[in-house]
Amino acid sequence: ELAYKCIVTEAVELQARFVKKSATVPPENPGTNPGKPEQPERPGQSEVKPPENVSPPAKPPVVKAAAPKSVKAKKTSKGIKLTWKKVKGASGYVIYRSYKKAKGYKKIATIKKGTKKLYLDKKAKKGKVCYYKIKSYVKLGKKTTYSPYSKRVSRKR
Repeated sequence: ELAYKCIVTEAVELQARFVKKSATVPPENPGTNPGKPEQPERPGQSEVKPPENVSPPAKPPVVKAAAPKSVKAKKTSKGIKLTWKKVKGASGYVIYRSYKKAKGYKKIATIKKGTKKLYLDKKAKKGKVCYYKIKSYVKLGKKTTYSPYSKRVSRKR
């Protein structure tokens, strides 16, 4: 009985192929057909079959990031403080700001800790209304997946 063990350390695609082995008869042997496979030595051994306990290769996991919820903006003496609920499994967050409601959003910060749920925007223009959106992201190996934007929040500085 054959046993196979595979340890996957990254999200990779695995393939297994089982090949039927056959030998060809050399043309010097009289009375045989050149290039034709020999008969198996043992009955029932004409073909190599994969073990039944081997499953097809698994696809790498698809990780989806959820948009941050309960985003709030509060005016402080030092700037505008943004808070949100932690996204389960998030590797970090990206903060966007605009001075227009529907367009012109620019990335102002990347928070590389998924556990942090607060950002203080000290560079927001005084006397202007600032609009914010946040995305969470999940990093798996070399691949980064971003969530949709959170709901927009605004605050005047």
